[in-house]
Amino acid sequence: MLDLLRVFSEPAMVFDRVREQPRVLAPAAALVVVAFGVAVSLRPFYEAGLQTAMSHLTPQQLERVPSAATQATIGLVLFPLNVVVMLLVGALLLWVNVSLLSGDARYGTLLSVLVYAFVSFVLFAVVSAAVLWLRGVASVTSMDDLRPALGLDLLYDGDSPFLGALLNSVNPFSVYGVWLAGLGVAVTHRTSRATGYTTAAISYLVGSLVLSAFASLQGGGARN
Repeated sequence: MLDLLRVFSEPAMVFDRVREQPRVLAPAAALVVVAFGVAVSLRPFYEAGLQTAMSHLTPQQLERVPSAATQATIGLVLFPLNVVVMLLVGALLLWVNVSLLSGDARYGTLLSVLVYAFVSFVLFAVVSAAVLWLRGVASVTSMDDLRPALGLDLLYDGDSPFLGALLNSVNPFSVYGVWLAGLGVAVTHRTSRATGYTTAAISYLVGSLVLSAFASLQGGGARN
């Protein structure tokens, strides 16, 4: 568990231990608990965004869909599963890219690497939550406002949901997370760091494209 903190100061040493004995369950559970706590704290914001999104529905349509409060609760219930799926799919992307670039990939080890690298993305969620709380629930006028601009989307004034979400995924926390994952690949699979960083970057890009596509379907995009 302490390695989740040590990965910031001694990442190579942490990944050395991962190479010898991959750990997934305990560190992943800790990350899910923290991320779930952040999501729970933001429930009023989710509900406000959903209420705004539902405001254009007719009374007949509103009778057929769950209330904003119910939808927010369902989202919270499914949230831990979403995190687990992201980790499993992310590790699969790493496995494919490591297999292609180095020829030897161990899925369990890569999943452990990704879990420790995921710390940076949990920090991103914490910072995003802090920004939302500073703005207040009243600042949420659309679902777009649930994702504050903390990445390259700060420079984007367009209205493309896909591009806005994709640019938001490029931020200091994600860059650090990709660096951690790349270092983890290099240490655990004894590849060059260039290969490790390349596999991590490609995997993150593919994952970001997929998540941005989902975000665009939900109406998430650029904000000012």
